[in-house]
Amino acid sequence: MRGLTALLLVACSANDVAGSGTIVGNPGDAELRLAQGEEVEYGEGWALVDVVEQWPCNIEGDDTEPFITTIDAEVDLLEGATLPVEPGPWCEYVVVFGDVVGIDGTGTNGGVFSIDLAVEELVLSRDGGFVVDGDAYVLEVGAPGWISSSLLELEEGAYRVVEPERELFHDALAWRVHEETALYQDADRDGQLSDEERAVGPVAGGAASPELADDADVEQPRVNSEEVRGCSSGDRSATGLLPLLFLVALGRRRGTW
Repeated sequence: MRGLTALLLVACSANDVAGSGTIVGNPGDAELRLAQGEEVEYGEGWALVDVVEQWPCNIEGDDTEPFITTIDAEVDLLEGATLPVEPGPWCEYVVVFGDVVGIDGTGTNGGVFSIDLAVEELVLSRDGGFVVDGDAYVLEVGAPGWISSSLLELEEGAYRVVEPERELFHDALAWRVHEETALYQDADRDGQLSDEERAVGPVAGGAASPELADDADVEQPRVNSEEVRGCSSGDRSATGLLPLLFLVALGRRRGTW
């Protein structure tokens, strides 16, 4: 497990536009940060962000290609890292990682944990799409309470390690990050997710994210005065709940996983 200090090094080095078309509107941004755990204190949280892909909505019969922004930087998931969000109508916002998502911390009642999750990408989608025009967002990695002292069986003197080689527990936690991550509108533009902003619901999310915001609260794209139908690749996110059953099946275990 690495003992590095995660750096906030978000950089937009190049924009590669696949396909054709003109993007109209003002760019926005999304603050990438880790969801809070339960009875744990984070020490470090980091990830290497490779690229951001924004997928336009698919009108039946049309081909779609993503708008790709190269990031290629290690980011601090605790301090928050600002990612670009290009203007226009989109059905998916995808963050592609170049390495593991790492989290180190302690339990509030003792114990230490170190987690490396091999999550290749985060796919935030909305059926029907959403319009970006100068908006600010918070991209919350995981969901509140997804890491907990009880889940990791933390106690005084305990040291818990979760890494890709320990497949069962790792895969269940990686599933939660991939499927429960969500993109929320940051109405007050402070880079934090307030209770009020959370209550509205996310603009887009993974397959198991909280219920999305009502259509009335999200500007949706229109093409030829008709609502956009479907997303560019709606089957990108897995929807099975089987990985969560692994957590139950583990029971209470001691030592490292």
